[in-house]
Amino acid sequence: MKLSKKDYKNLKIFGKNVQKLRTTENLTIKQLSEKTQIREHYLKKIEKGTAIGVSTKHLFKLAIALNVSPSELVKNL
Repeated sequence: MKLSKKDYKNLKIFGKNVQKLRTTENLTIKQLSEKTQIREHYLKKIEKGTAIGVSTKHLFKLAIALNVSPSELVKNL
């Protein structure tokens, strides 16, 4: 699957949204990993904007752990 420049830009925005919300909740990557059961390595990739194909399952796990709606995670895409 080949991604466009816009796709890569959206991955970066999504990652920044996750990171911003995580820090707002005063959570470390490790704590977020424990709350979501998503591996730390993958969470780091999400925040860097290099995780391709983030599943809706992960989107909902992140939203629940960060106390936001899923739409907050994809804001500004």
